[in-house]
Amino acid sequence: MTTKKARSEAARIMGQAGGKRGGIARANALTPKRRREIARKANRIGLAKRRIAAGTATEQDVKILKDLEDTPGPRCRMAS
Repeated sequence: MTTKKARSEAARIMGQAGGKRGGIARANALTPKRRREIARKANRIGLAKRRIAAGTATEQDVKILKDLEDTPGPRCRMAS
């Protein structure tokens, strides 16, 4: 007989393992070109956010974040 707490703990452990394997599988499936594209986009977003926070944003920085808001679909935590 399993308790709710034991099932929850088992689900947590399986979820952690799945996330670790999933990220590796995704990275292996991406081409080097696509990985660079993803990294560059993340870098541009981060830089735009830092410039806006510092008050030194350009029109391009604002546009990058506006385009991100208009993009449908899931986003990574960094982009939110």
